[in-house]
Amino acid sequence: MTLGSIAARNGAISFDGLQQRRYKPMQTYNRSKLACIMFAFELNRRSKASGRGVESLGAHPGVTRTDLIPNGAARPSINGMAGRFQAFLFHPA
Repeated sequence: MTLGSIAARNGAISFDGLQQRRYKPMQTYNRSKLACIMFAFELNRRSKASGRGVESLGAHPGVTRTDLIPNGAARPSINGMAGRFQAFLFHPA
């Protein structure tokens, strides 16, 4: 099982240039989760092709309490409301 996230929907990977010009926490998180999901799909494809009988899955665990939201990594409209309610709405990390 590979841990993904719904944030992968906002991720983009450029295989021509993997380096970012400026570090943006949420953009980096989105990209990393997309890479995890891509890995899970490719591992599953290769397992099926080889007849090994192993299935690779990707999972979205739900939203967790991390420093990404309170430290401003998400959109400003999300930061305010989510920051106030994350103590009881989100899973502990």
